[in-house]
Amino acid sequence: MIGCDGTFSGTIDVRCSATEEVGDVFAPTLRDFKIPIADLPRLLPEVARQMREVIAGRKRGENGSVALP
Repeated sequence: MIGCDGTFSGTIDVRCSATEEVGDVFAPTLRDFKIPIADLPRLLPEVARQMREVIAGRKRGENGSVALP
């Protein structure tokens, strides 16, 4: 969050939904993943890889989750 006065803690909250369908309310969702913004370029490819892994598992009928580093 960026304050009205322009202050920024340097931490961002990364959220994503593991689905290929717009509006899929039953998709697994990454929540409470707060990281320093400087780590985003390093971690975003891993988030995307794991999101694709969860989507593929759902297509196979699996129900589970993947842990981020």
